[in-house]
This record gives sequence, structure tokens and C-alpha cells, in this order.
Amino acid sequence: MNKRFFMNKKQIPLILLIILLGLIALIVYLLKSETKTEERTIVSHAIVVQQIEEMGKLEVVKYNIQDMMEYEKVRKWLPNSTATLKIVGEVIGCVDLTLIGENDIVTKDDSVSLMLPMPEICHYKIDHSRSRIYNVEYGLWETAEVMEDAYKKAEEQIYQQAQSMGIEKESRENTIKVLTPILRGMGFTKIYIGFKSSDSRSNSEQSGIKLN
Repeated sequence: MNKRFFMNKKQIPLILLIILLGLIALIVYLLKSETKTEERTIVSHAIVVQQIEEMGKLEVVKYNIQDMMEYEKVRKWLPNSTATLKIVGEVIGCVDLTLIGENDIVTKDDSVSLMLPMPEICHYKIDHSRSRIYNVEYGLWETAEVMEDAYKKAEEQIYQQAQSMGIEKESRENTIKVLTPILRGMGFTKIYIGFKSSDSRSNSEQSGIKLN
């Protein structure tokens, strides 16, 4: 009996050592797990920023505009030059995603909040192959200049028309429609998309699910 008791007493330090090593291994594992979790969150956020920036200027709406325009160049001494134009052109609205910074994207678990610059008209032009100038009167020696100036005014006209038709509002709506499935594909189920106005105040349009 004494011999068996003596052997058990020798085994006690060994058991304590095993338990101590097990606790140390558990603490190291938990610390590593916590570190990995933090790193995964940061990497996920960086990936969102990078993937959105890579899209560059995102074209979200295109207006094809056709109109008739009356042009008149006022002269002081000679009769005014006049022309009638058939205008065919296009106006494209886009969002410059390269302007997004890390502070504009907030991720938490399966939620993402994204603040974008306001959409803008990034491209507009006259389609000269489909546009026509009719009835140029009193162009005289300035006929070529009158036609060139008429087309310039026509480009300004389609720009103004697109604005009056609500291209900026439609651009915001289409941006949300385009980006929402992309963000869902990244694993986010709760999505908020807003727009920053030029005076830095938030003018929000959202996807229907707002972050808490």
C-alpha cells in the first residue's frame, strides 16, 4: 500500500504540469483566434474598398435625346443669322467610385454602409451623323461659323434637357440597383447606400435595408 501511495504522489506534479500546459495551449489558441478574427474584418473592409474603386466611373444611366432647335445669331448692323436644327445626342450619368475613401465604407458582420459621391453628368455629345441643320439664313461669309456655334449651343441644350428630365435622381436610383447585388455577392445582407452632397451633408438614398 505504501508503495502504491508513493507512486501516486510522484504522478501528481506530472498531472499538474499537463494541466498547466493544456491551459497555456488554450490561451494561445484563443489569442490567435481573436487576432485572426480582427485581421479578417480588416481584410474584408479593404477588399470592399478595392473592388468598388476598381469599377472607376460607374455609368448608370444613358439618355438618348432628339429635339428640334431654333438658332439665332444676333448682329448689330446686318440681319440676324438663323437656323433650324434637328438634334440627336446622348447624355450619360455616372458616379466616380474612385473618390470613395475608407471612411466612406463601414462593415460589421453581414452589414455594410456605403457613402458615395453625388452622381454627375460625365459625358454628353451630339451625334453629328444623325443631326441636321436646316434653313440657314443670312449666314453670309460666316455660314461655317454659324453652323459650328449652333452645334455647340445644341450640346448645351441636351445637357440642360437631361438635367430637367431628372437624370441625377435616376442616376442615384440606378446606382443603388447596380451596387446592391454586387454587395450581396460579397456576403452582405444588410445594405445601406447613401450619397454625399457637395456641401458635405448627407443626401441619402437607400436600398431599403438600413443599418442599425
